[in-house]
Amino acid sequence: MFEATAMPDRDWWQVLWPDPKQVLGNIGVVRGMRVIDLCCGDGYFTAPIGQLVADGSVLAMKLAELVRAPVDLVLIANTFHGAPDHTGLARVVRATLRPGGIFDVADGRD
Repeated sequence: MFEATAMPDRDWWQVLWPDPKQVLGNIGVVRGMRVIDLCCGDGYFTAPIGQLVADGSVLAMKLAELVRAPVDLVLIANTFHGAPDHTGLARVVRATLRPGGIFDVADGRD
């Protein structure tokens, strides 16, 4: 493992940004926006973005619409546990996979 290459744990994020919704509000995330939470890690900001944009959209949740052709494998590392709707996310991922495709959930907690 290279120094400083691991993602910090949730406690670290909580110390750095104790109120993610306030941070997002401070940078201008408001109702109706379309927001991409790219490389969202464990989703620390994803759910608060969804709450703030309300009738807007968080594009990370539109996987099936963004992927135009079926894929062979979807890997989600250290993030799945932070998704608010595991079943819904799995269904969206399945919609992007080719028949026989693989959905690999890698979670360092296991």
